[in-house]
Amino acid sequence: MSMEIIVSRSDQNKLAKVAGGSIRFMPAYAHMTGSTKTGLMLSQLVYWHGMGKRFDGYFYKSVREFENETGLTRHEQEKAVRQLKLLQLIETRRAGIPATRVFWVNISKVEELLTKWKETAEPDVLKAIIQLTEKRRTNTETTQDITPETFIEYDLTHPSFRQAEPEGPGIDNQENRL
Repeated sequence: MSMEIIVSRSDQNKLAKVAGGSIRFMPAYAHMTGSTKTGLMLSQLVYWHGMGKRFDGYFYKSVREFENETGLTRHEQEKAVRQLKLLQLIETRRAGIPATRVFWVNISKVEELLTKWKETAEPDVLKAIIQLTEKRRTNTETTQDITPETFIEYDLTHPSFRQAEPEGPGIDNQENRL
């Protein structure tokens, strides 16, 4: 005997409040890269690429921040980053004092591979992705909550704004150190 459970929009909103924030995941990235975890990492990298950047176009995000945002462990992140670098979708470098890994997303390459993937993708996969996009509802509920605008002020004298250097083995000769 099967029982269908219907979760109302208000129940979904309650669960979302308890669970906390969410991120935008692009299923097409997972299909394009052949890995859900790599697609998840790329989704988050593309998002942050459009946010506050260093003067050289790169941005910094720690392993811990990615883990908190995506649920991907350090090992899963390293594997995804290696795959994205092989596909030439991202670049990483070491910058700042202490040296940290910074990212740059090759948006034109992402668009190129996405276009190629769409040309060869299974019709049912494309249909599902299109339907997912078209069926997204918007919440038109009016609330009294006031959300302050986000304002990011950068301290250009901070060491993290140093020119990024090509990533190498680093001071500790730990090539995969994040």
